[in-house]
Amino acid sequence: MEYRSVLPKKNHNVSHANPIKEFLTLFSALVLLILLAYWSLGFFIDFAIENISTETELEIIEISGVSRELINQNPGFNDLAKRLNDLLSDLNQCAGINYSTELFIDSSASINALALPGGKIIVMQGLLNNIQSENGMAFVLAHELAHFKHRDHLRKMGRSAVLLALSIAATGPNSKLSQILTPVNILQSAKFSKDRETAADSAALDFLYCYYSHVGGANELFEFLDKDSKDRNFKMPHYFSSHPEAKKRIEMMQSFRLKRGYPIGLTKKLILD
Repeated sequence: MEYRSVLPKKNHNVSHANPIKEFLTLFSALVLLILLAYWSLGFFIDFAIENISTETELEIIEISGVSRELINQNPGFNDLAKRLNDLLSDLNQCAGINYSTELFIDSSASINALALPGGKIIVMQGLLNNIQSENGMAFVLAHELAHFKHRDHLRKMGRSAVLLALSIAATGPNSKLSQILTPVNILQSAKFSKDRETAADSAALDFLYCYYSHVGGANELFEFLDKDSKDRNFKMPHYFSSHPEAKKRIEMMQSFRLKRGYPIGLTKKLILD
């Protein structure tokens, strides 16, 4: 009988697993665990924010210094800003924000408005140049007031802090994990922002009806943005956009209006002089 040397079928001292597969499995499990914790803590943050006092909210905002830093970039304050502040104050009677709000105008050509922590609103000149009616402007301001009402700025700050804390807890302060998770965080933040924007649109429609007894002009900005995007043949990738698409917002606003039976009335011209 001839002798032939063969390797044993099993050798417990030698790993037969694919190291790349093992790494991907472990890494995926770690990312999944972090995201589950992130989403769970997000619900806890929402619950906590709903129950903190206005005084505590303003203290958090003052510590963060976000509004102070942006306002120091010298937005203008003129007669138009005064009139818009009067409109903002009137709308707040419907919104019921129980702290003072203040509006500033920035010279940027961007078609945008920002609700900053602490009741500060910055309206870009580009937005003013493309809004024709006072009612359309009122809806924009009502939308920003809705963000204050829902404390969306605190929710976003809380989620960013949670993601940073989880990445540090998982792999240390010098880890690049937060950078690796950035695309996933963008997707989650985009969905969160879209949900909050939809909620703000819905509340703004109520504030507009409360003030004017009709909702004429509510879709003015969305209709302009929809037309502008078609003219430029540009479309923001849907999943990464922090705002719902203009056309979709118009459809949602129509649905909100019909369900609540709000009429559409005549609008007033926005006087910029």
